[in-house]
Amino acid sequence: MKYIKIILPVMLLTLSTFSQNFITGFSWSMGFATGKTSDYIGAPSFTGFSIEGHRMLKPNVSVGITTGWNILNEKNNETITIGSSSITGEQGRYLNVIPALLNASYYIKSGKNAKFVPFIRANVGTYYIMQRFDIGVYTANNDNWHFGVAPELGFMVSTSKDINILFNAKYNYAFDSGTSLGGNEKNDYSFVSVNFGITYNR
Repeated sequence: MKYIKIILPVMLLTLSTFSQNFITGFSWSMGFATGKTSDYIGAPSFTGFSIEGHRMLKPNVSVGITTGWNILNEKNNETITIGSSSITGEQGRYLNVIPALLNASYYIKSGKNAKFVPFIRANVGTYYIMQRFDIGVYTANNDNWHFGVAPELGFMVSTSKDINILFNAKYNYAFDSGTSLGGNEKNDYSFVSVNFGITYNR
Protein backbone atom coordinates (compact mmCIF):
# COMPACT_ATOMS: atom_id res chain seq x y z
CA MET A 1 0.00 0.00 0.00
CA LYS A 2 2.87 2.42 0.62
CA TYR A 3 3.75 2.32 -3.08
CA ILE A 4 0.19 3.29 -4.02
CA LYS A 5 0.42 6.30 -1.69
CA ILE A 6 3.59 7.38 -3.50
CA ILE A 7 2.68 6.66 -7.14
CA LEU A 8 -0.80 8.18 -7.31
CA PRO A 9 0.09 11.61 -5.79
CA VAL A 10 3.19 11.90 -7.99
CA MET A 11 1.20 11.10 -11.12
CA LEU A 12 -1.60 13.50 -10.18
CA LEU A 13 0.90 16.27 -9.38
CA THR A 14 2.50 15.76 -12.79
CA LEU A 15 -0.92 16.01 -14.44
CA SER A 16 -1.64 19.28 -12.65
CA THR A 17 1.49 20.94 -14.10
CA PHE A 18 -0.13 21.04 -17.52
CA SER A 19 -2.59 23.87 -18.13
CA GLN A 20 -3.66 24.21 -21.77
CA ASN A 21 -4.42 21.81 -24.62
CA PHE A 22 -4.74 18.99 -22.14
CA ILE A 23 -7.03 15.95 -21.89
CA THR A 24 -7.72 14.37 -18.49
CA GLY A 25 -9.46 10.98 -18.32
CA PHE A 26 -11.05 8.86 -15.57
CA SER A 27 -12.19 5.30 -16.32
CA TRP A 28 -13.63 2.14 -14.83
CA SER A 29 -11.19 -0.64 -15.73
CA MET A 30 -11.87 -4.33 -16.34
CA GLY A 31 -9.05 -6.90 -16.52
CA PHE A 32 -8.75 -10.19 -18.42
CA ALA A 33 -5.65 -12.30 -17.78
CA THR A 34 -3.89 -13.81 -20.80
CA GLY A 35 -1.09 -16.32 -21.37
CA LYS A 36 0.34 -18.00 -18.30
CA THR A 37 -1.21 -15.30 -16.09
CA SER A 38 -4.58 -16.82 -16.95
CA ASP A 39 -3.31 -20.16 -15.62
CA TYR A 40 -3.04 -18.49 -12.23
CA ILE A 41 -6.23 -16.39 -12.44
CA GLY A 42 -8.70 -17.30 -15.16
CA ALA A 43 -11.65 -15.23 -13.94
CA PRO A 44 -12.24 -11.77 -15.41
CA SER A 45 -11.93 -8.78 -13.12
CA PHE A 46 -14.40 -5.91 -12.91
CA THR A 47 -12.56 -4.08 -10.14
CA GLY A 48 -10.21 -1.37 -11.29
CA PHE A 49 -9.78 2.23 -12.35
CA SER A 50 -7.56 4.27 -14.64
CA ILE A 51 -6.43 7.92 -14.54
CA GLU A 52 -4.74 9.47 -17.55
CA GLY A 53 -3.57 12.83 -18.84
CA HIS A 54 -2.44 13.86 -22.33
CA ARG A 55 -0.81 17.06 -23.52
CA MET A 56 -1.68 17.88 -27.14
CA LEU A 57 1.43 18.67 -29.17
CA LYS A 58 -0.44 18.87 -32.48
CA PRO A 59 -4.15 18.54 -33.37
CA ASN A 60 -3.68 14.78 -33.77
CA VAL A 61 -0.65 13.99 -31.57
CA SER A 62 -0.26 13.93 -27.79
CA VAL A 63 2.09 12.70 -25.09
CA GLY A 64 0.92 11.75 -21.64
CA ILE A 65 0.91 9.55 -18.56
CA THR A 66 -1.41 6.84 -17.23
CA THR A 67 -1.80 5.18 -13.87
CA GLY A 68 -4.50 3.14 -12.15
CA TRP A 69 -5.18 -0.09 -10.31
CA ASN A 70 -6.43 -3.48 -11.48
CA ILE A 71 -7.37 -6.20 -8.99
CA LEU A 72 -7.57 -9.75 -10.35
CA ASN A 73 -8.68 -12.53 -8.03
CA GLU A 74 -10.11 -16.04 -8.09
CA LYS A 75 -11.05 -18.81 -5.68
CA ASN A 76 -10.89 -22.44 -6.82
CA ASN A 77 -9.89 -25.97 -5.89
CA GLU A 78 -7.57 -26.73 -8.80
CA THR A 79 -4.12 -28.19 -8.27
CA ILE A 80 -1.42 -25.56 -8.59
CA THR A 81 2.34 -26.09 -8.81
CA ILE A 82 4.49 -23.63 -6.87
CA GLY A 83 8.18 -24.32 -7.19
CA SER A 84 8.56 -28.10 -6.92
CA SER A 85 5.33 -28.60 -4.92
CA SER A 86 1.83 -29.35 -6.18
CA ILE A 87 -0.91 -27.96 -3.94
CA THR A 88 -4.60 -28.95 -3.95
CA GLY A 89 -7.36 -27.38 -1.86
CA GLU A 90 -9.57 -24.32 -1.67
CA GLN A 91 -7.38 -21.42 -2.69
CA GLY A 92 -7.52 -17.67 -3.01
CA ARG A 93 -5.37 -16.21 -5.79
CA TYR A 94 -4.82 -12.47 -6.09
CA LEU A 95 -2.98 -9.98 -8.28
CA ASN A 96 -2.89 -6.24 -7.66
CA VAL A 97 -1.43 -4.36 -10.62
CA ILE A 98 -0.48 -0.67 -10.52
CA PRO A 99 0.95 0.76 -13.77
CA ALA A 100 2.88 4.01 -14.18
CA LEU A 101 3.17 4.54 -17.94
CA LEU A 102 4.32 7.23 -20.33
CA ASN A 103 2.60 7.29 -23.70
CA ALA A 104 2.32 8.81 -27.16
CA SER A 105 -1.00 8.94 -29.04
CA TYR A 106 -2.16 9.51 -32.59
CA TYR A 107 -5.78 10.65 -33.12
CA ILE A 108 -7.60 9.86 -36.35
CA LYS A 109 -9.81 12.90 -36.85
CA SER A 110 -12.21 13.25 -39.78
CA GLY A 111 -12.57 17.00 -39.30
CA LYS A 112 -11.81 19.92 -37.00
CA ASN A 113 -14.98 19.36 -34.96
CA ALA A 114 -15.13 15.57 -35.25
CA LYS A 115 -17.54 13.93 -32.81
CA PHE A 116 -16.02 10.44 -33.10
CA VAL A 117 -12.23 10.25 -32.71
CA PRO A 118 -10.43 6.88 -32.82
CA PHE A 119 -6.85 6.76 -31.59
CA ILE A 120 -3.85 4.48 -31.28
CA ARG A 121 -1.45 4.74 -28.36
CA ALA A 122 1.89 3.30 -27.28
CA ASN A 123 2.50 2.98 -23.52
CA VAL A 124 5.80 2.17 -21.83
CA GLY A 125 6.84 2.28 -18.20
CA THR A 126 6.69 0.26 -15.02
CA TYR A 127 4.20 -2.05 -13.29
CA TYR A 128 4.14 -2.70 -9.57
CA ILE A 129 2.58 -6.16 -9.17
CA MET A 130 1.58 -7.68 -5.83
CA GLN A 131 0.79 -11.42 -5.89
CA ARG A 132 -0.84 -13.35 -3.05
CA PHE A 133 -1.78 -16.99 -2.62
CA ASP A 134 -3.96 -18.28 0.24
CA ILE A 135 -4.74 -21.89 1.13
CA GLY A 136 -6.02 -22.82 4.57
CA VAL A 137 -4.02 -20.85 7.14
CA TYR A 138 -1.06 -20.52 4.75
CA THR A 139 -0.45 -17.25 2.87
CA ALA A 140 2.36 -16.49 0.43
CA ASN A 141 3.08 -12.98 -0.82
CA ASN A 142 5.30 -11.71 -3.59
CA ASP A 143 5.75 -8.26 -5.12
CA ASN A 144 8.05 -6.82 -7.77
CA TRP A 145 8.55 -3.85 -10.05
CA HIS A 146 8.44 -4.77 -13.75
CA PHE A 147 9.34 -2.90 -16.92
CA GLY A 148 6.36 -3.14 -19.26
CA VAL A 149 4.67 -2.07 -22.47
CA ALA A 150 1.02 -1.69 -23.46
CA PRO A 151 -0.17 -1.10 -27.04
CA GLU A 152 -3.63 0.48 -26.98
CA LEU A 153 -6.62 1.19 -29.24
CA GLY A 154 -9.59 3.36 -28.36
CA PHE A 155 -11.97 6.13 -29.29
CA MET A 156 -13.60 9.23 -27.85
CA VAL A 157 -17.16 10.43 -28.55
CA SER A 158 -17.83 14.10 -27.95
CA THR A 159 -20.89 14.92 -25.81
CA SER A 160 -20.15 18.64 -25.36
CA LYS A 161 -17.40 21.15 -26.03
CA ASP A 162 -15.21 19.83 -23.20
CA ILE A 163 -16.56 16.37 -22.27
CA ASN A 164 -16.04 13.09 -24.15
CA ILE A 165 -17.07 9.50 -23.59
CA LEU A 166 -13.92 7.33 -23.59
CA PHE A 167 -13.45 3.68 -24.50
CA ASN A 168 -10.08 1.97 -24.83
CA ALA A 169 -8.47 -1.43 -24.60
CA LYS A 170 -4.81 -2.23 -24.07
CA TYR A 171 -2.65 -5.30 -23.92
CA ASN A 172 -0.45 -5.02 -20.83
CA TYR A 173 2.78 -6.99 -20.75
CA ALA A 174 5.07 -6.79 -17.70
CA PHE A 175 8.45 -8.39 -18.35
CA ASP A 176 10.17 -10.90 -16.09
CA SER A 177 11.55 -9.23 -12.97
CA GLY A 178 12.65 -10.28 -9.50
CA THR A 179 11.56 -13.63 -8.14
CA SER A 180 8.34 -15.56 -8.71
CA LEU A 181 6.09 -16.89 -5.97
CA GLY A 182 7.63 -20.33 -6.44
CA GLY A 183 11.13 -18.91 -6.75
CA ASN A 184 12.21 -20.70 -9.93
CA GLU A 185 9.83 -19.68 -12.73
CA LYS A 186 9.81 -16.65 -15.01
CA ASN A 187 7.91 -13.81 -13.44
CA ASP A 188 6.24 -12.06 -16.40
CA TYR A 189 2.55 -11.15 -16.53
CA SER A 190 0.07 -10.22 -19.24
CA PHE A 191 -3.54 -9.10 -19.29
CA VAL A 192 -5.96 -7.07 -21.36
CA SER A 193 -7.54 -4.05 -19.69
CA VAL A 194 -10.77 -2.59 -21.05
CA ASN A 195 -11.63 0.90 -19.86
CA PHE A 196 -14.81 2.95 -20.06
CA GLY A 197 -15.03 6.48 -18.76
CA ILE A 198 -14.98 10.19 -19.53
CA THR A 199 -12.40 12.79 -20.54
CA TYR A 200 -12.27 16.51 -19.92
CA ASN A 201 -10.59 18.89 -22.37
CA ARG A 202 -9.08 22.16 -21.29
